Amino acid sequence: MKFCLKLMACAAILSAQLPQANLLDWGRYRGANINHQFTDADAKVLAGWGANVVRINFHQLNLMQKQAPFEIQMNAVEALDRILDVCEQNGLKAILDPHTTPGTQSSTSTVPTDPIWHDFAFHDHLIRLWKFLAERYRDRGPVIAGYDLLNEPSPPRGAAAEGTPANWNLLVRKLAAAIRAIDTKHTLVVEFPIFANAPGGLPPVAEMVGYLKPIDDANTVYSVHWYGPGEFTHQGVDGRPVNLRYPGFYRNTTWNAELHRRLLEPVAEFQHRYNVPIYLGEFAAARWAGEDGNRWMRDIADIAERYGWSWTYHSFRIASVWDAEKSNTDQQDETRFETTPRIELLRSYFAANRLAAPRITGLVNGASFAGGVVSPLQIFALFGDGYGVPEPLGARLDGRGRVSASLGGVAVLFNGVAAPLLYAGPGQIVGVVPQSIAGSSEVDVTLQAQRFSDIFRVRTDAASPGLFTTNASGQGQVAALNQDGSINGSASPAARGSVVSVFMTGGGLLRESLPDGALATATLPTRLPVRVRIDGVASEVLYSGAAPSLVTGVGQLNVRVPMEIRTGNNIQVVVEVNGVSSPPVTTVAIQ
Repeated sequence: MKFCLKLMACAAILSAQLPQANLLDWGRYRGANINHQFTDADAKVLAGWGANVVRINFHQLNLMQKQAPFEIQMNAVEALDRILDVCEQNGLKAILDPHTTPGTQSSTSTVPTDPIWHDFAFHDHLIRLWKFLAERYRDRGPVIAGYDLLNEPSPPRGAAAEGTPANWNLLVRKLAAAIRAIDTKHTLVVEFPIFANAPGGLPPVAEMVGYLKPIDDANTVYSVHWYGPGEFTHQGVDGRPVNLRYPGFYRNTTWNAELHRRLLEPVAEFQHRYNVPIYLGEFAAARWAGEDGNRWMRDIADIAERYGWSWTYHSFRIASVWDAEKSNTDQQDETRFETTPRIELLRSYFAANRLAAPRITGLVNGASFAGGVVSPLQIFALFGDGYGVPEPLGARLDGRGRVSASLGGVAVLFNGVAAPLLYAGPGQIVGVVPQSIAGSSEVDVTLQAQRFSDIFRVRTDAASPGLFTTNASGQGQVAALNQDGSINGSASPAARGSVVSVFMTGGGLLRESLPDGALATATLPTRLPVRVRIDGVASEVLYSGAAPSLVTGVGQLNVRVPMEIRTGNNIQVVVEVNGVSSPPVTTVAIQ
């Protein structure tokens, strides 16, 4: 489909207010959680399904004793060494997850009453563990995809005062500083805290996401776990009721794909606000939930795919309740089958790990759809495939009020500089050419998704003007406002002698430079000379520059309509910037 920045659509696209670091090239990963017993035979099965990552849980064999004297357990460390070797031999990446630590009562999660949230001594034990791991594995290489600092942190609510053991943000900063003093290479994985929902209520995801403060480390990924609603996903566990349905009514709400999307939207907002990767570290429904359980799995995996999140299924050969190789309907059947509906479901998503590199098939002016040249601050439309955005995604603004340079885990780089993105969807991406290309004669464009595309080289110029049109084709009626604020067209033509505001892109740099992706908060004239001809007659240009309130890259021309031109609904209008003209296929309505 073609995408047009119509005047009124611009505001809608850019309205969502979503501080921004450089985009981290991490993933995309799709795999499963494993434990310390993972063998070469296991790895061959999982890799054979198409997985490319494992998250190694040490909840059954702890890396550090949970009771005094809190020593590192070398048998667990040696198991980790062996698993890393197995992963390397089978093409799998590994995320290190101690999963439990001194000061936590459970081996699978944390709770607000855990000593780790009430005594700094337990912070120190976890820091000591991570210093040991960082020292041991700092030179291990790319087989290690990340260090998951603490599984499912659940600090006491309302006790986040700086300087107390209950502050998860403080502990994260301490852990990051300790690791980075030793290992500057491997990615840190920081989990959002988990807060309990009120009885009968929904998970307070916005509160959990709002609690976490990003750390000053560009090589960091942020992680969420998802099991909602637990009544359904954990049916049959510890005597819970079984034969529950999905979609279904739980906690006074109908749970379905749309509810999951709305609940997880704050995570996507965090992703785009800070321009960071998101990792769905755990998600699953009990294997015996049948087709409903697999439908739940699809709904969550589809959300992860939509936003470009890496993910690991929970789990592979750890616990019967999650075991995809066992019956998807019979809780009592412990037979391990070569294939099941859940295995095939996982295979269908893991297949994306083997996708070819993304491909750029075309790059054109986002208004005129003319190709062959780009200019600084030009809105572009890139056509391609293989970048894995299944649904249309609109622009998001970061905390500084700038358009984010990634959407759905995708970025477009111009000589290595990420472009602000206004739209990403199947087959097409729209963004703004970075100003850094100014002065070059050509630019190398690459598409970054799970992999990098080949270079797409295109000529550059100081200007490449194109006028936005109401039919999104680059031809016909231009996107313009009459002097009275009405939209120009056959139903409301402009009077001769009046002023029309025409919207364009490709006008080149502004006299006053703003950061890439910034919104124009005032009139900002262009540097280059601009001429406009309506019906072939030179027209007075009262203003040529950025369109106020829109992203820099959308230009506005305030032009007085000549008195001597013809009237009609299809009067040609052409703009010339620095001697380069827009295609002579656009029109304006004149009375």
